Amino acid sequence: MTRALKGRTRLEAVRRSGLLENAHTIPALNRAARLAARALHAPVGQVNVLTDQFQLPVAVHTEPQEDNQRWRRERRAGSTYCKYVVLGQAPFVVDEASTNRLVRNSRATRELGIVAYLAVPIYSAATPEIPASVLGTLCVIDRVPRSWTSADVEVMTDIAANVTEEIEYRLRSRDEVRAAKQQTMRLLESVDTCILATDANGVTTYANTAALRVLCYTSEELIGHDQHALIHHSHPDGSRYNESDCPNYLARVESRELRSANDTFWKSDGSPLAVDVVMTPLIDRGEVVGTVLTFEDVSARREAEALERRAREAAEAANNAKSELLAAMSNELRVPASAIGAHANNLERTLLDASAEQRAEVRGIVRSHQHLVGLIENMAGFAKLEVGPDAGDRRLEAHLWTVE
Repeated sequence: MTRALKGRTRLEAVRRSGLLENAHTIPALNRAARLAARALHAPVGQVNVLTDQFQLPVAVHTEPQEDNQRWRRERRAGSTYCKYVVLGQAPFVVDEASTNRLVRNSRATRELGIVAYLAVPIYSAATPEIPASVLGTLCVIDRVPRSWTSADVEVMTDIAANVTEEIEYRLRSRDEVRAAKQQTMRLLESVDTCILATDANGVTTYANTAALRVLCYTSEELIGHDQHALIHHSHPDGSRYNESDCPNYLARVESRELRSANDTFWKSDGSPLAVDVVMTPLIDRGEVVGTVLTFEDVSARREAEALERRAREAAEAANNAKSELLAAMSNELRVPASAIGAHANNLERTLLDASAEQRAEVRGIVRSHQHLVGLIENMAGFAKLEVGPDAGDRRLEAHLWTVE
């Protein structure tokens, strides 16, 4: 009998079932105990799980005359009736305990006052690695002798089959959820996007590899600690950043997604990190239970933008200096050019009797004056041109006046 209780395969099935940890939260087990007791008109119905050391009542239904808490107590496996179900892997029927050689001297008979007892096995779900095993029992107990019938056993077996199916369904669902969670975690760890999660109090509950790498923290240093106090405590100028103003805090209390551009996180070495952040509240049954933060390190982009801004400012300053120089030169040249033009015109009018060669020279002076005036006008036109924000990326076209 000891070997039956201590079988490695059976104990592994008990462990894997999860019934030792959370069976009391499974409504189907309580329904099974209640249905069994009422179907067979017994004052007590139980669902029990047996380890090699103890019997754990995971669901108990009692009629009003019974002390419910008394039947919920854990008992040593060796002193229980249920061990015979594990041993025989079959129903165990006791019509009257005082005449049954297996249980008449049992401690359970004396302490609990059991007179009649009927139990059927509850099985684990079989897997390719682990065959089905008896996890425990569905049983009913009476204070008076009973002549249990085959119909009673059949009813109990049907109810126990439902319990087995419920356990199998939960195991399958748990395994599927676990596999989905593992797949999700692998995806989160493989992406370059930085991801953090907090609980409802702002304590970090998750940080993916990308976030830890960018922030220069280990998971032990970040997870379990107040996120705002660690990475968002100050503004870029070093002044204190009140948590009540923090977008992550507001996303939690206002239950809405918030975006924060040009924000600053602080790395473990105390250096600032320029980031763009999106904060999304996690909502469960209408309550905010935390937030998920995705953020991007935009330090390189900010530096490139600063370099571009400085280059543009330098180009604008050079353009302004060029414009001022060209404007000043054109103004300075207008006066002597006007004088040359006036003298050339007067000379052309006064040399009516000059030779053809002389008149040709005067006309050359007039044409040179006109060409000079054109150059001055071009210079003034250049002075009015402005360099646009995309001047470095496009060709600046200027239409020049051609003067013969």
